[in-house]
Amino acid sequence: MSYEFYKFLHLVGIVMTIAALSGMSLHVASGGTRDYAGRKMAAMFHGIGLVITLVAGFGLLARLGLMGGMPGWAIAKLVV
Repeated sequence: MSYEFYKFLHLVGIVMTIAALSGMSLHVASGGTRDYAGRKMAAMFHGIGLVITLVAGFGLLARLGLMGGMPGWAIAKLVV
């Protein structure tokens, strides 16, 4: 797959993760409780977004030819 595809997929994953976290934060800030029906959907979006981001990130590393020895910044991003 192309570099542009992996980059687009990486950004989609980041947007999904941030949207899910924003939705949950907004619900809590408006006085919502834990028995909210959309909580499961937000958690699913968060998890799927993280997986997409991780897979696309490794795809980008492979496309750039950096998989032989993982650069320090990539290890730092995984830890954070």
